[in-house]
Amino acid sequence: MRFDGSIDVPAPPERVWLAMLDVPSIATCVPGIESLQDVGGGAYVGVATTRLGPIAARFDLKGALMPDEASRTARVAVQGRERLTGTRVEATFEAKVRAVDAESAIDYTLDISLLGRLGQMGQAVFQDVARSITDRTAACLRERLAGG
Repeated sequence: MRFDGSIDVPAPPERVWLAMLDVPSIATCVPGIESLQDVGGGAYVGVATTRLGPIAARFDLKGALMPDEASRTARVAVQGRERLTGTRVEATFEAKVRAVDAESAIDYTLDISLLGRLGQMGQAVFQDVARSITDRTAACLRERLAGG
């Protein structure tokens, strides 16, 4: 499943780019992230929870940030496993900061897959949940990055 979008941020691109590299701060904008730990070298581990319809899911996650300073593009690859069902989640998030006059825009793409029992049961529900999380994260980032 793929989601694309753009976030307009009333802040200079240099400031937005530096803020995008602060993974612990950015993670607080993602609904369901319960914990996040920096394990070094751009790698992180954490726990996220969500509801897929009536089912509560708790994922152990590991991910890595791969920034490209020259293009101001940050790529995050995440893998996780749900504790009870063994369902796997795989996601790649890519965000590019670009200048718009004296302000910024963040163009983003999220590719996400849910593999296993929960994925088989509820792709339509998962799509709605993923869209909601993406929209709420984008709104939080816009507000956070505009505030400095």
